[in-house]
Amino acid sequence: MHSSLSTLTVNSDPVNSEQSNSEIQPDLRKGKRFMKTYKVTLIDNSRGFQQTIDVPETEAILMEAAEAGIKIPFECVMGACAICQGKVISGTVDLSEQSFLSAREIDEGYVLTCVAKPTSDCTIEVQLDDYL
Repeated sequence: MHSSLSTLTVNSDPVNSEQSNSEIQPDLRKGKRFMKTYKVTLIDNSRGFQQTIDVPETEAILMEAAEAGIKIPFECVMGACAICQGKVISGTVDLSEQSFLSAREIDEGYVLTCVAKPTSDCTIEVQLDDYL
């Protein structure tokens, strides 16, 4: 695990609360009253797909995508394989729970969507599953 590489920043300017499209919303699922929610845009250029979803800062991108009907392939859901891999085009994500990617892959912008949690509004290139 690369604990010193827990946050990935790619092509982004510092985000402040006045410029961000993020919202603070109640999250009753976790018993928390308020948390930040970020706009995460998922794209698959091979399919001409682009969709933006709201992802709370404590939730993995893959799970919120699945709830929105976006079918990103996955297997382990623990950050230990690369089936759900994506690539950050802009923005930042927390990767502290992943154990599969190398430091080089993280530096190149790769993320595991099953454990990646947004820390800003971001755009991630993914490969959608064939059974759309």
